[in-house]
Amino acid sequence: MPRGVYIRRPITEERRKQMSIRMIGNRYAIGNQGNKIFTTEHKQKISIAKKGTHVGEKHPNWKGGVTPKMRLLRHSIEYRLWRESVFARDHWNCQNCGKISNLHAHHIKSFTYYPELRFAIDNGLTLCRECHRETYPGRGKKCQN
Repeated sequence: MPRGVYIRRPITEERRKQMSIRMIGNRYAIGNQGNKIFTTEHKQKISIAKKGTHVGEKHPNWKGGVTPKMRLLRHSIEYRLWRESVFARDHWNCQNCGKISNLHAHHIKSFTYYPELRFAIDNGLTLCRECHRETYPGRGKKCQN
């Protein structure tokens, strides 16, 4: 483009409307003008289409909405006290290799399948991250960073 002085047309109300019409549908439009072509109903349909058919109860891994319950248990004071008690009992050392960093409190009997033993200190074992991964052979190989 050649250098020089360019004369710019003044922006009149009519020109502003023309620019506005051109910007509708442009995803780089300034402000919210780019979204004017989508109605609320249209946005909801797009949202549903993006989620697909595997939502909630239709998803193959659905377990009846237990996630919030388990999250509350894992973040409870009882769980934190159980974890610290297991670490203190084992002198803050991994019981397999003796490491003192990246410690995990491992449930000997599953947290999910034995709810009566969730907070029993005898059901806990202190393991480092690597040893804890080895206790789950199917998941240990995939999780390594």
